[in-house]
Amino acid sequence: MEMDRRKLKILAAIVEEYLRTGETVSSKWLAPELSVSSATVRNEMAVLFELGLLEQPHTSAGRIPSQSGLRLYLDRLMLREPLTASEKNTIDSLFNTSAVEVDSVLDSACKWLSHLTGCAVVATTPKNENAIIDSVCIFKASPKNVVAALVLKSGEVKSKHFKLDYDIASGAIEMFQTWANERLYGKAIEDLTSEYLQRILFSSGENMILFTPLLAALYSLALSVQKREVYISGSTNLLSYDELRSCAFDLLKLLDNKDELLSLFPETKGDTTVIIGKESKRRETADVSFIVSNYRDFKGGIGHVAIVGPTRMDYPKLISFVERFTENLSRVFSRNDSDHQNPPARDMSPKGELKGEHF
Repeated sequence: MEMDRRKLKILAAIVEEYLRTGETVSSKWLAPELSVSSATVRNEMAVLFELGLLEQPHTSAGRIPSQSGLRLYLDRLMLREPLTASEKNTIDSLFNTSAVEVDSVLDSACKWLSHLTGCAVVATTPKNENAIIDSVCIFKASPKNVVAALVLKSGEVKSKHFKLDYDIASGAIEMFQTWANERLYGKAIEDLTSEYLQRILFSSGENMILFTPLLAALYSLALSVQKREVYISGSTNLLSYDELRSCAFDLLKLLDNKDELLSLFPETKGDTTVIIGKESKRRETADVSFIVSNYRDFKGGIGHVAIVGPTRMDYPKLISFVERFTENLSRVFSRNDSDHQNPPARDMSPKGELKGEHF
């Protein structure tokens, strides 16, 4: 069936009224709003119902949007609600700081955004897609202790201390370092998988198996370089929504599992993505939406900030909120590497209550 302009207009009106009130929407309410007869609205609503874009939650005459209907609205019909000058100034003022430590800024941003929206907020540190190995360094710290270091093309040095089960001669360590540099120079950190490292080790001959502990140390170091931190604030805000009470325990458990959370966020370079309910393919998030916006750091790494709330949320406004936050994060983290030298920090955590309503 063709989705003509009138059907789309009716669907948009139903979605917006439902998001505002949480109540079913009837043809009697829609007719005067759209300047058409109740019979016409009922016919169009019947078509939208058959298309799976509307649902009838009980025997009343009213309808609510299905998640498919909500998806169509978000993709094709929704108009963003711009922030007021006051709202922009409030958000921007939170980032008027010389602090650029990622953990401090992200933790504070999460607290503020959850405070302003009444939702849970999740933020991740950037994933550096340009982490290319320039050289590998391994040196002996004591008979059974070594320090492994990866020098990246960006000039960063990542190192880690490792304890071995036996003493390895310094000459053997130098030989392994030469071997590793010949094979890993120019490789992306994310390519240093366990399978890849084992393959190149075994292909180099049986004698190289003696260096398995050193290779394991390199692999562990590569994993730590790739690890992304996750910051969460406002989880208990979700308990205030009636529609989430039945899944509250499982939802809070998910929010506490940082690895599981990371798997929900799309690895896209686009600015903002909305994940609705069952689209996340998880039972505990069937009635939850994620508004995920990306920010970038000075190395081109991409991090996420996500607003987490019920599927019935104020998308037009909340999208504007989270995007303003990520624009500021990109600005703060886009400073040159020379700016990242222990700058003075400022406490950005919320103090007191802000005037205004949660969404």
